[in-house]
Amino acid sequence: MDVAQTGTYLVLVKRKEQAMKAFFGLAFMIFSMSYVYVGCSDVRFYNRPLADCDNIDGSFDIESCKTGKSGKSTVVFNVKSGAVDIVFMVDNSGSMHVEQQEIADKIADPTMNPNFFDHISNLDYRIAMVTSDTQQNPSGDFLTYPNSEKWIYREIHPNGSVSQTPNIVDEFRDTVQRPESLTCFTSNYKNCPSSDERGILSLSNAVKNPAQRSFFRNGAHLAFVIISDENERSSGGSIAGHPALVSGLDFPENLVDDVENYLGASKTISAHSIIIQPDHIDPVTNNFVAQDSACKAQQDNQGQFLSGFYGTIYSDLSLPTSSNGLLNRGGLVTGSTGSICSNDYGQLLSNIADVVAQNTKKFVKLPCTPQPGGVKVEYIPDPGGPKNPTWGGNNILTLDPVPDPSVGTQVQVTVQCK
Repeated sequence: MDVAQTGTYLVLVKRKEQAMKAFFGLAFMIFSMSYVYVGCSDVRFYNRPLADCDNIDGSFDIESCKTGKSGKSTVVFNVKSGAVDIVFMVDNSGSMHVEQQEIADKIADPTMNPNFFDHISNLDYRIAMVTSDTQQNPSGDFLTYPNSEKWIYREIHPNGSVSQTPNIVDEFRDTVQRPESLTCFTSNYKNCPSSDERGILSLSNAVKNPAQRSFFRNGAHLAFVIISDENERSSGGSIAGHPALVSGLDFPENLVDDVENYLGASKTISAHSIIIQPDHIDPVTNNFVAQDSACKAQQDNQGQFLSGFYGTIYSDLSLPTSSNGLLNRGGLVTGSTGSICSNDYGQLLSNIADVVAQNTKKFVKLPCTPQPGGVKVEYIPDPGGPKNPTWGGNNILTLDPVPDPSVGTQVQVTVQCK
């Protein structure tokens, strides 16, 4: 090969090397762009279905789940009708010893037909208690009943058999009357629990307490019953000189969010408050009800060291609305409120139990937002009659079967996710 040929050869080799580099550089760039797109797509770009089968909350009792080619899922899951876990939050300050006695006397009042325990007598229920004192009980430990257990119960087993705490009414009565409240009263308020009542925080702590997780059952409605003559942190954080509400701890939405985060997204919740009633909208009549100033004055006149406060925080939790920001939040549904000054605690408690019993059969949380007309409900055994399920937002399905299904009926829901 002469010099000219050699030069031509070297030029060709050089150009080939440049072409190869350009090719591989372009290929690398394309690969890198593809890698970035794929690697980031799940986080930023890919619109994942609300309930693809791999991401459904584990608290749902899933019968089956199929995700079609469109990426939309059809989920079949089960709920047992008539199951409820009830947590009482009892204000244990000294001013509450009279009200505690009233609760104990009237919870199973034989002259009230039906009374609280009558209303729930055929339900599958558990009842636990906490107090408003988070300084003495920062973990939200359930109170211990006289039988040394942390909750009392009436449970229906899969074979239809029923087990129940012996002397269940006496166990409740002996526990709701707090000895520390009586000691505070008889010591002229010198030997007392904390006066910084934090019912919301106490309930949240109970929900988050891992030692108590077995109390809260998947598929069971969760009902909070709040009994207090004051607000969260006494005044609700609204009066100078009183403790302020702490963000993330003392607000109703904190409790609702804690239930979903710790107990699962399948849980429906209601709250029922016996309080000094503030301005509110009656959930039955939809009429405005003015604050109970007479009850407030009655509580303020109990003694030198005592005063009451409108239970605004507890009322908001019990009666969620768009204005208080709790409507359609998590699994929260409408509960009830009653007056701490009531002359008839038997009727008051009976009304609460009636709403609790209805809620155990009325509401089901869905694992996803349904397509229009994409919900089917079956009952096993079928009570007959129309089913009439309606979807009202936030993935909560309202059931209105006629006739009412018996307790323990399996409700099977099929939902086509949007």
